[in-house]
Amino acid sequence: MPMSEIRVLLIDDHTLVREGIRNILEQDAGIEVAGEFANAREAIRRLKSLGPDVVLMDVRMPGLTGIQATAQIKQLSPRTKVLMLSMYDNDSYIRSSFQSGASGYLLKDAASQELIAAVRAAAKGESYLSPQIAKKMISGFQSKKSSQPVRTPFDTLTEREREILKLLAEGNSSKEISTLLDISLGTVRTHRGNLMGKLDAHNLSDLTRIAAKEGLIEI
Repeated sequence: MPMSEIRVLLIDDHTLVREGIRNILEQDAGIEVAGEFANAREAIRRLKSLGPDVVLMDVRMPGLTGIQATAQIKQLSPRTKVLMLSMYDNDSYIRSSFQSGASGYLLKDAASQELIAAVRAAAKGESYLSPQIAKKMISGFQSKKSSQPVRTPFDTLTEREREILKLLAEGNSSKEISTLLDISLGTVRTHRGNLMGKLDAHNLSDLTRIAAKEGLIEI
């Protein structure tokens, strides 16, 4: 890929993180920062007009998560590559990121050279994993028994159910979620009931506890 063709979009809700990443990327003459956003919804609205080759996406953000946003970006622009950025080497995050269409998973404590290498790899259509994560995954594969992994109730949730679970756990009412997601109040209540059943939850506190355990929120 010619040196001037890599257009990068930054999506992270922390201003200092975005500034730090931008400073690193702008030191490379072959990378252009096409834009930066504090939330994924606004970035998705601007995706086609900005035309990024690579999106650097924070995994955990208020509202629409990086994983949910990645799935939407890949639907809107299959050619756009997404690199997930995270402080966590959480197995669930890594698995869900790649299932949503991400090309790589990079830890935020990565060196500047690693960030540049990851962006270049993604732009060429290659996958990228932080060395620490790759080592952890290989170790996990080597230690696993031949039996199939056990699916948890959380694994059975749809992306929409996970989105609503996160919003509920963040303290949003059903009416507020209806407005945020542009769906009917009845649909929100149906999803909430399904969540209660699938997760064997009896109240909002149970849902919040599960959301925290699965890394959807911090408490």
